[in-house]
Formats: sequence, structure tokens, C-alpha cells
Amino acid sequence: MFRFIVSMALAVVCLFVIGCTEEPPDELLTPDLGGVSASRMAKPDKLPSVYITLPLPTGLNPALVPPVFYVLWEAQRTKSVRWILINAADFNDSWLEAEEYIRNNPDAPEWSEWTRYKPKKDQGDAYYPPPQDFGRYVFAVQAKSPPGDTTDIIRGVNMARLLVSQRTTGPVLKVINRYIGPMITAVTTAPPWIIDIPSNVPMVFSLTADASAYGAYVNGYRWGWDLIDPDDESEWPMAFTPFVSDVAEIPPSSFMAGTHTVYIEVIDTWGYKSRIAVQVNIVAALMNRPLLLVDDWEENSPGWAVTNGAVPSDEEHDQFWLAMVGGVDGFDRNGDVIEVDANSVPSLDMMLNYRSIVWNSIAFHNGSPPTALGEFLDFRDPNGPPAPAGLVQANILALYMAAGGHVLLCGEQIMTASVNRESFHPQNPVYPLIFRYELSGEQDGDYEDSELGVRGIGDQSFPYDDCCLNVLDIGYVPSVISRRRSGVNNCPVDIVRTHNPRNDGLRHTIPVGVGSGFSAMNLRPETAGPGRFFAPEHRGLNCDVYNPPYFAAICDVAELFPQRSCFEPIWAHGCLDEGSAIYGAPIAFWTSTYADRVPDNGGVAAKSAIWGFQPVYFNPDEVKTAIDIVLFDEWQLPRPSAALGIWGSPDAVFSITDTQPGQLLPIYVVYRSAVDAAGVEFSAPLPACATGMTYLTDEHVFPATTGNSQTGVAVDFGGCLSGSVHALTIYVYAQGLSQVCCYYPVQPHSGTGQIRAMGCSGMWSEAPTAMTFINDDGTCGVPPGSTTWSRIQSLDK
Repeated sequence: MFRFIVSMALAVVCLFVIGCTEEPPDELLTPDLGGVSASRMAKPDKLPSVYITLPLPTGLNPALVPPVFYVLWEAQRTKSVRWILINAADFNDSWLEAEEYIRNNPDAPEWSEWTRYKPKKDQGDAYYPPPQDFGRYVFAVQAKSPPGDTTDIIRGVNMARLLVSQRTTGPVLKVINRYIGPMITAVTTAPPWIIDIPSNVPMVFSLTADASAYGAYVNGYRWGWDLIDPDDESEWPMAFTPFVSDVAEIPPSSFMAGTHTVYIEVIDTWGYKSRIAVQVNIVAALMNRPLLLVDDWEENSPGWAVTNGAVPSDEEHDQFWLAMVGGVDGFDRNGDVIEVDANSVPSLDMMLNYRSIVWNSIAFHNGSPPTALGEFLDFRDPNGPPAPAGLVQANILALYMAAGGHVLLCGEQIMTASVNRESFHPQNPVYPLIFRYELSGEQDGDYEDSELGVRGIGDQSFPYDDCCLNVLDIGYVPSVISRRRSGVNNCPVDIVRTHNPRNDGLRHTIPVGVGSGFSAMNLRPETAGPGRFFAPEHRGLNCDVYNPPYFAAICDVAELFPQRSCFEPIWAHGCLDEGSAIYGAPIAFWTSTYADRVPDNGGVAAKSAIWGFQPVYFNPDEVKTAIDIVLFDEWQLPRPSAALGIWGSPDAVFSITDTQPGQLLPIYVVYRSAVDAAGVEFSAPLPACATGMTYLTDEHVFPATTGNSQTGVAVDFGGCLSGSVHALTIYVYAQGLSQVCCYYPVQPHSGTGQIRAMGCSGMWSEAPTAMTFINDDGTCGVPPGSTTWSRIQSLDK
């Protein structure tokens, strides 16, 4: 609570200048501090009370105050008050002896006159002593009711120990930034806090300060960017500004390059200062590569077969994701994939090299492996422990999104990574969890500290602010203690729905919204087939449930209706029990919080997506279709411009030339694409326009090649290859009679009717094809009905 010198001066004037003092009638005076007036037998709720609010009483520990200080108190049922300040040096320098003197001498000359108590609104009364010598002091204030009852003298309530000394510190200054949490100091010499920020992302700092511990008020604040010497008053661009509320905000500032430092300073009534410096290193948001795949799920499982479908091996998991994102042109499976954990986290500058990120992680509701995601998303409680000075680990995922990057964040219960369980010590959080009001551990339904209707303690958390998420529920919570019970605002859970792994576990996804393009997805046979770990008779997946509609009907503060416009559901929860309260509740959604942000170097403004389950457990064909909607339809990432084609050289550089009569002409089939593959399947019969060519034979590059190029051939590369792969050589006898601009397309295999490539995970996908001409003279156009690439669709075999 901030109070300023102007308001205090008014109190001082009232007390000492304009005669607000009044001597109460003699009949109301008590014979001593422990005496009882005629009305002392009144009910306790009629008795007076008074307590010191400034400096804050600390029991046996003295409040450290400067030679000039304020004492503030508040009283109830009080007609008049009096106060006393004595130097313990007169009592053998003993606080105890000084306290006993006050208690035992109600008529001591040091007591002030009884003064009518006329508190100002929300201020109480105040005492402003003249400068005191250094040393130990005891202050007490006593209240009297209209009937004449007086308060006892109680240390820590209306009596305080004071130690007057020269101060070396100023107010406790707290500066808050949503990406790094609170920063706290009480000096002007603290080392700077350092944070890396993308270019052109506004930085907002809010501050609060308190000098009540030593009997002073915070008189004002100021700030300045890039001061050479903050101790030089002439460098500050502004004078101290009085607080108009408990929290002040520094106007947003953003920079395109360089290193910049903001200095934030407060001053108290007596001129003592505190200062925080935040150094901001601007990281260029280049975003010149299309996609980064972040693998944030480290496991040592032997795989689907050995675990009966419980969990994939690391290799199976990696192959799944490479197949999901491998269709992006320019994606390099060797350089654009990183494995991370809590001890190996990505850097902001590395992330800002990419336009889009697919981040797969895991975070269980009752504890999680040490994931990198949890390092960033833990709630930065503005009232929590301060961030230490020096380089601070910021929420780089939020910063990346604010810079215009697109994110697909998916995995098992990923939003629980934002719940700092230490805030709920000694109990775990209970679910559903209301992000705006409960991230600080307040789950009693009161929300008094959350300023309901104004702002909540978690309104700047990653789920609420960056992802547009109000409430987090979980598919099933085995522990009863983790299920919400009735609170002040009637927000129960365990009496509304069950928490059964078989009935409430995720079995399939239900598309939400008209025209979204997303289809239903089902668990894959390896994990959910008969007798497998996730067979229907056993259990479904445990997953995040977002903004569940059932919760809106029983909890007014959940803010679920009307739904925020930046929250757009993708799939709903499909479980065995269609009567379950969470059946049909969202489990994946688009967030449009940063949908209007365009990176500095240009690009596409697009939404990000949150999927609260592990896609690897679902049918890869269905997942691939959904992933393509995110990557290509929403994010507009490039598809390969050329893939399986017919060329005049094995490195796919030269076109085919048939102008020299009577030659043995090799024609090369090359798989040239950013999509890694383990094999291809196609046919390449000579086109009718190749009038001067006669097919002779195929020369196999890879031993595991079956069929022939004219009717259908399958080529097994024998491993996962990238770049330009020379798959087959076709030999023809050329007489130099082929037409100019003779289009030579790759054709489907006659047996399967497909042109396809085998991904590194063993899944077949329709392969993009390249346009190829014989005798291209530079004027060849696009043949009717042909395209440079075709849509990739997963065809798992």
C-alpha cells in the first residue's frame, strides 16, 4: 500500500498544527494502563482496539528505521488515542526494561495527551517524530473507547521495538516482467538482470515498492533507458513520478537490434533510493528456415512390441515424427531436429532461425520427467521467489510466439507443465485448475487475492495470456486428493464426474467446427488392438481437457461462457462413456493470440495450435492428414518443388537430349527432395512423343529392386536417404527423332496404381513428381493437367 508525503503531511498538520488534539473528559480516564473503567464489563466486540501498521511490528526483532520516520496505526471502536516514544538508553539500553516502564507507568510524562481519533479513509492515524539519535527505542499507542475502556499494551500489536540507525538500503523495489518473473532489490548497486528478447517484441515492466518496514513511504518512481551513469541526476529523462496505485507500469519499449538497459528507481520520503537495471539483449528474428522439430520426450522403452503397446521406443517415436514433418521443403532431418530435456534446453537465438516449431513433450499431472518445456512454462508468480540477478531463463516459447513464430505444441498433458507445483506445497494442485486465479496455489474458491473482475494472479501466465486458455482439466485423475471439491464459489468436480481410466480415457478425437478440415483420429492397432495395453477393456489415454463446458455450469469464475474469441477448439474428447462430463470437451485448439504477428523478415501471420495428447499413439495416416493442415494450410510452409523425376544426369541437373542419332542413351530416375525416403515405387514408360527412342533395359542401382520401369518398379534403398538419390537407370536406343518439349512424366505403378515413396518409419506416402522434358529448348511450358508436386498423404502399409 503506497502512501505519499503529501497525504502524510496533511496528517501531520492535523496532529500538530491546527489543533485536532482534544482532552477527553476526566471521567473517561483510567487510573493505569491495566485499569478497568466502569464500562469495562462491556462485550468484547465493544472494546477498543489499535494496532501499528507502520513500521510493521516484528515482535522481538526491531524495525530498522532512519532518524526520521513515520508511525501509522489503525483503530476500531475508538474515541481517542495517545502514544509514547522512549529511548532504551535511559533504561540500561534494554528493550525489555523500556517496555516494562511503558506498561507500568500510565502517567509517565513521555505519554502524549489523549487526542481525538479522526482517521482518514483507509489511513488511520499517524505520528511523525522529530529526528532521533541512533539507538534503541520503544513506541506504543493506546486507544480508548467512548465509554472509557482502554487497550492493553502488547508487543507486536500496539507496541513496537525500533532501532534507529543510518540506512544503507532503500525501499524494497520489485519489478515484474511476465517473461522472467519478479526482480527484487533494496539497493542502488544490484547487478543487472539480463534477458534475451527477440527484435521488435515490446518489453513491459511493472513495479511496486514498499518502505513500511522502516517507517517510511515510497514517494515516487522513475525510469530511463541506456543511461551512461544512473547516479548522474542530469541523465534521467524524467523526474520522480508519484504512484497513483499500488502498481505502476513502464510504457512498452521495443528495439530492432543491440543491447539496451532500462533503469528503474524509487525514492522514499527521506530520499533513500533503490534501483533495478534490466539489460535487454536483442536477438534477431531471422526465421529463414521453415521448421524445427523439438523432441522433448526422452524414454528408454524397448518399443511397441515388447511393452504390449504401452509406449514406443525412441526410434519408433523419432521415425513417426520424421514422417509427420518430412514433407516440408527445406526441412533437414539431420540439422532441424533437436532432442532436449531440462538439462539441455534450446536457446532463443536458435529458435528464432525458424518460422515454425513442432514441439512434442510430456508432463503428467502428478509429476513429470525433467522436460525442457517445464523450464519455460512454469508460472512466473509475481508474488513468488525473485529471479536472481544475471542471465535469466525467460519463457522463450512465449517470446518466440510474440515475435511471429508459429508453434504446434503437443504431448501428454503439456499444459500441466505450466503449473509450478511448489506453489501448491504441501498439497498438489487439484483439477480443474483455473489459470487466471489459481496458479499461486489459491484453490479455496475465495479468490480474494486475485482481484476478481479486475485481474487474476495468473492472467499473464503462458496458458492464459499466450494460449488463450482459461481452465485445465485432465482426462482422469486417479488420486482423490487431486480432484477439486466444493469451495466458496461452488466449484466442485468429484461430485460431478468420475475419473475412470477405462470410461474417461481418450479413445478417439471428435472434430469440432464446420469446415475445419480435421477428421476423427483413432488409436493405432499397435497400442489399442485386442489384448494390447490400451485395448478398450483396459484404459484410454490420459490427456489434457481444455475449457470443459460442464465446468461453466457449476463455477462462475471459470470464464468459459462466452468463450474467448482467441480460443478455437479443434478436437473434442472421445471416450467410451458418452455420458461422461468430459465427453465432447476440447482436447486440442487453435490459439489466435499472435495470429496477426508477422516476423521482421516477412512471412505469414498464422495461428498456433495446442494438442493435449501424444499423437504417436494414433493412426499415423490420420495424424499426417491433420499435421498437413497445420503445416501447409495454416502455416503455408513450402512443399517440395521437385521430387521423383526423370533426368539426363544422375545428380538431376541436366534434362534429356535426343538429338544425336544412333546412340545408347541412359535416362536417370532420381528421387530429389527434402523428404527423406527408404524407397520408391513408380513406372516410367517411354512417352509417345519419344518417337526416336526404343526401350532396352533397366540398370539397378540398389540390389533390392523388383519389376521394370515400363510397367512398374519398386526400389528399396536399403536405408533412409536424403538429398538426391539416384534410384534407377533406364537405357534406350535413341535415333535423334524425339519431338521438342516431349513431356516424360513419372507414372503410377501398374500394380498398385501409386507413385509413392517409403518414409523412414516404413510408411508409404504419395511422392511428389517433377516435370521432365526431352529436348527442352527453353520454351517448354507446363503440360496440361500436370503439376510440379502433388499433395502428400500418408499411406501406412
